[in-house]
Amino acid sequence: MVNKKKIIAIIPARKGSKTIKNKNIKKIDGESLVERTIHVLKKIKLINQTALSTDSKKMQKIAINKKIWCKFLRPRNISGKNSTTNDAVAHVLKNINNKFDYIFEIHPTYFFRKSQDIVKCFEILKKTNANSLITVSKIKSCAHKDFQISLKKNYIKFKKLPHTFNKLSIKNSFEFNGYIIMSKYQHFLKYGNHFGKGNKCIGFEIKDRKTLIDINDHHDLRLVKALNRKQ
Repeated sequence: MVNKKKIIAIIPARKGSKTIKNKNIKKIDGESLVERTIHVLKKIKLINQTALSTDSKKMQKIAINKKIWCKFLRPRNISGKNSTTNDAVAHVLKNINNKFDYIFEIHPTYFFRKSQDIVKCFEILKKTNANSLITVSKIKSCAHKDFQISLKKNYIKFKKLPHTFNKLSIKNSFEFNGYIIMSKYQHFLKYGNHFGKGNKCIGFEIKDRKTLIDINDHHDLRLVKALNRKQ
């Protein structure tokens, strides 16, 4: 099926990292996280343009070599530890000489991301009246009623203790992850973020726990390298 909607995929990848220096250009099996993400996106034919948002000249050079947009480096005032990826996306949209129908925000730290997951999410978003879609995962270890607590001065008082409930009766609980984020272009321009106002954001559950490994520290990096060797 031919996609008639224009799509831009934006990879936010600043050079700073609290835990791993130059994290986004760390190589796994000879391929950096940024390169890996570019290759995944290039497999998706419905994407019209891919852009990299970075404050790193090294990553800008990778983008140019891979023939994706990275004409301007991200300014210092939106590249710090407290900067948001919304600022990065907005900077790309302001400087790129194109208009689109949808925006995909794709973070490079998910090494095992699958291109078919991105396509599936987009097909779902198109069929609904939602303005945006985020991926979610089921909470398996923290959805316990013993976390219903009240704070009294300097101590916590439990409302429910673990032995007073049946774990099987707990309803499904989900948490947001940064695996895939997408929204309508005009919606993002209006609100400066993917969510806007109202309740027109939908979630898509990712069940493969391996694909959800987000490289945030050296432990994550070692785990991904080990799992990649076993493939």
